[in-house]
Amino acid sequence: MEYDIVIIGGGILGLSVANEILERNKNVKLAIFEKEDFLAKHQTGRNSGVVHSGIYYDPESIKSDCCIKGGFQLKKYCEKNKMPLKKIGKMIIANSEDELEDLYFLKQRAEVLQLKHRMLDTVGCKDVEPLAHCIEALYLPDVCITDYSAIAQSIKEKIQSSGGDFFFSSPVEKVECDVDHSYIYVKDKKYISKNVINCAGVYADSFLRSLHKRKIRIIPFKGVYWKTIGLKVNTNLYPVPNLKFPFLGVHFTPTVNDEVLIGPNAFLSLDKEGYGDFSFNFKDFLDIFSFSGFWNFSRRNLKACLKELKDSSRNSIWNSAKRMCPSLALESIKYHSSGIRAQAITKEGDLCDDFIFVNDGNVLNVVNAPSPAATSSFEIAKHVVDKIHL
Repeated sequence: MEYDIVIIGGGILGLSVANEILERNKNVKLAIFEKEDFLAKHQTGRNSGVVHSGIYYDPESIKSDCCIKGGFQLKKYCEKNKMPLKKIGKMIIANSEDELEDLYFLKQRAEVLQLKHRMLDTVGCKDVEPLAHCIEALYLPDVCITDYSAIAQSIKEKIQSSGGDFFFSSPVEKVECDVDHSYIYVKDKKYISKNVINCAGVYADSFLRSLHKRKIRIIPFKGVYWKTIGLKVNTNLYPVPNLKFPFLGVHFTPTVNDEVLIGPNAFLSLDKEGYGDFSFNFKDFLDIFSFSGFWNFSRRNLKACLKELKDSSRNSIWNSAKRMCPSLALESIKYHSSGIRAQAITKEGDLCDDFIFVNDGNVLNVVNAPSPAATSSFEIAKHVVDKIHL
């Protein structure tokens, strides 16, 4: 079977790319290959549902631009298609003097990005959320929450109505290219396409040629979510993050299903789909530990890595969370779920902070698209489609 474009990966990013292609040219013959038997099994369906504001990202980065523009487009899509969307705001909380410098830095960035915001003192903080505690906080009132799994299903229906083909339970084993075509191998079948777009998330580096894969690798970081029993907050509560890393710290997030999630933390997973407590995949283990970039990163950040691992217990999560919400009781938090963040690392050991696209013959690889990729997905799709010939 022959196509104009094949997309590997049926998460919200792959779906958004497919939708953007068909909106620009409905005559394109397009297929999406998804290794699972249903949508949103991994990163798309295992997150807190926040529509991010873009405040954490360098204003000159692709990530910042895509997050702000993509968030606006996502909200419009939700409103138009009656998808779940609630505006509940977000509070970034400082509870010690040494966090204030980074908090003020984020305030300056909010001003540069023209994000609606205001500073709160201890009293003002409780006016917004009576259960929260801070020395000072930065409040972003326009932050929303949504259901990315529902959005993914909605986009799938649009793609199907425009003639796009879906292949579920169809893991792509390899892609080969000549000058004019790509050959996609799935189980015992071969498909032909003029172009391939790789949106495979944590497996995105699997389709890179060895030249590129020696330079960059996807490392899976696991994050655990807990949920509160009884306790409710009405806005997102985030700590001031360590701006040296792309992880945001343990936070409270109300969901559109009226739950309150706490988490996630971030520590190395030895299984790219390792959602269980002791998940281990030998192939993934070798892939991680054979990469020089992992060792370079670990040597430079050993203290932070060990701290994240130590702080992954229920007690540690509780201790982190109750700094922002002192009335939180240990017995009122229960395990909810876990997710894997697909984080690219260079051979030098640097965490890739921006979205990364690698053109490799007829294959365009979306190599690094961790959070806020779901928020940014509609705008990332525009970047991707601009790079191919329709």
